[in-house]
This record gives sequence, C-alpha cells and structure tokens, in this order.
Amino acid sequence: MRLLHTTKLYAFLFTEGKLYRNPEGFWGDAGAGILMFARSTGRFMVLKRSPGVKESGTWGIAGGALNVDEDGQLTESPEEGARREAQEELGMSNNMNLIPAHVFVSPRGTFKYYNFIGVVEDEFDSELGDGENTALKWLTLEELKKLDNKHFGLRSLIANSSDLLDNLVSSGT
Repeated sequence: MRLLHTTKLYAFLFTEGKLYRNPEGFWGDAGAGILMFARSTGRFMVLKRSPGVKESGTWGIAGGALNVDEDGQLTESPEEGARREAQEELGMSNNMNLIPAHVFVSPRGTFKYYNFIGVVEDEFDSELGDGENTALKWLTLEELKKLDNKHFGLRSLIANSSDLLDNLVSSGT
C-alpha cells in the first residue's frame, strides 16, 4: 500500500441546492459512486473521507447524492451522477468504462446507492478537488479486502460484488 496524495482539510463542503437528509439520515434519496480499477496494475482506488463528512476517516469511493430539481425529482441517471462525482472529487474525465455493480438499499428502503466500477487503463493521482476526501491510495483486491476502517458502503460493495471484482482482476477488463 502506498499513500499517493493528501490535501488540506476544508471546514465546509460546497453543495448545490438544498441540504436534505432523508428519514434514515442519508443525503437525499439516491446516490451513486465509482470504485476505480486500473487495468494495467489490477489495483483499485480508495479515498479517505475528510473530517466533517459522514463516516469521516473511513476509506470509501468517489460518490455522492444524485442531483434533484426543486420538486425533488432526479435530474440525472445513476451513471451520470457517478461520472459527475468522479469529476468533482477526482478531476476525472469520462474516459472510463463503467460497469454496474451492487445497488445498496437502506434498511427501511428510503435510500438507494448505485455502485459502479470505473475501469481505466492506468493508475492516476488526483488533487482531490472538492474537499470531501483527504487521501487516496491504490490497492490490490487482497489489500482492499483486508483494509481496516472501510466505509460501510465500501464494505457492502465488496461483499456483494466479490465475483465481479475477482473477474476484473483475473481478466483485466
């Protein structure tokens, strides 16, 4: 494991529209995110969450709430939201292949989180632009599984997408 980047901590986060927590405490009713996978090395990117965000200090993925209009209707698809979050948090362009993975549904069913695997050719570093994360690192699948202090969403993604992750590593696609 190698720590590639750290950034300053930000006292607040920039958000668009209203801040809304659903009945179970999630930001909004739906979200999406991307676990990046570098084909050339067979490693996955994880991000350390900043103080001041939910589950701070845990390792997770780039992602967040899906955008909605004034009436609370979604204005983007889960794939569009995941790509937007990768742009905001990592400075990523759309030069990645997205593979749908586990969809997390909250215990009372009021929130869904759409996970994707973002396949890129090579590992990259990031400026971690929006302040939601303080560090990133690339890990093998074995290191990812053994990683301490995982965000509950990353734990759920790994547990429910293990065949997909194993196939990615073995095939490289």
